[in-house]
Amino acid sequence: MTSTTATRAEAGSRTPGIHISLAGATKDYGLARPAVADVDLEIASGEFVSLLGPSGSGKTTTLNLISGLETLTRGTVSFDGTDVSDVPAHRRNLGMLFQSYALFPHMTVAQNIAYPLRERKVGRAEIRRKVAEVLGLVQLEGRDDNLPKQLSGGQQQRVALARAIVFGPGALLLDEPLGALDKNLRGALQTELRRIHREVGSTFVFVTHDQEEAMTMSDRIVLFHEGGVEQVGSPRDLYEAPDTLFAARFLGEANTLEVEGDPASGTVTHRGVSWAVPAGVVSPEVARRPVSTLHVVVRPEAVQVGTGEVPAGRAGVELRVRDVEYVGHFVRVLGNGPGGEPLTAKLPAGASPVAAGDRVTFSWDGADQRLVPA
Repeated sequence: MTSTTATRAEAGSRTPGIHISLAGATKDYGLARPAVADVDLEIASGEFVSLLGPSGSGKTTTLNLISGLETLTRGTVSFDGTDVSDVPAHRRNLGMLFQSYALFPHMTVAQNIAYPLRERKVGRAEIRRKVAEVLGLVQLEGRDDNLPKQLSGGQQQRVALARAIVFGPGALLLDEPLGALDKNLRGALQTELRRIHREVGSTFVFVTHDQEEAMTMSDRIVLFHEGGVEQVGSPRDLYEAPDTLFAARFLGEANTLEVEGDPASGTVTHRGVSWAVPAGVVSPEVARRPVSTLHVVVRPEAVQVGTGEVPAGRAGVELRVRDVEYVGHFVRVLGNGPGGEPLTAKLPAGASPVAAGDRVTFSWDGADQRLVPA
């Protein structure tokens, strides 16, 4: 481990990221259930992976197990195939970025960034070179001598990021680093983080509870629920092909309707109306474990709004429009299904208008739905 760490530190900030592997990773505080339970996870070298989930789902604890800030109850954490489960945090050669910037207020920007290099006994000339390099990377040239209080919140976060990557860590761990910023600045820094990830080449592991943030930034998303991994995949995979009802509802808007029947037959029934269910839309979780309740999931943008009966060959329901919301580039049409389920359609802003009280059909193509267990 020592020789690998030294090699990465000498190579500078543009070094290949480490491959991170968790096998059976568990953290149990002796409460009703473990904070993290039997997590198996592979994060490829140079990947940008987001750990996404609600509060208490286990995502931050998992990040802390990777960093060494938390010790495992059982299981292993490995970097590039080497077990680091017992290696202390300060010897894992990881960069950390938190929501709080944790800058030294009495130090200049350059001194803050140089701090991890001084701790590693890097020579003065090399420190100057590396600090100048990362200042350019985070677009803060000319701010070397400023104190943190002379910077905006977004600039302070850039300084914290520069300090976290200046020594060439094998991975950068980011724990909700943009949570304290306003929406516009947050969006700008999301773009900057993606650019910096591409230029640096390191492995980024990003914790967030913000679905849109995870969708726009990640190569893959690890969705956590109650201490375990619910689903892993690209943003497109998780949005278009959720494996469970929790995954469908947590990631974006979703219409969900309870159905009955055997999906192997190719059809399911909702309140006496049969819908075709192509094999390709059935979640693997349906076949993997016995389930008593099934749901069809349909994203609002896949729904068409019409009049009369549901068109032949399509699935759908009749309902009365409850409300219509204009949201700029689209219109949201709200109603309730036959069982009282809240249903939503997203239509282009120029679509034929509907109004509250209208009797309409919500319909969708069978290939645009997903059959999942509850």
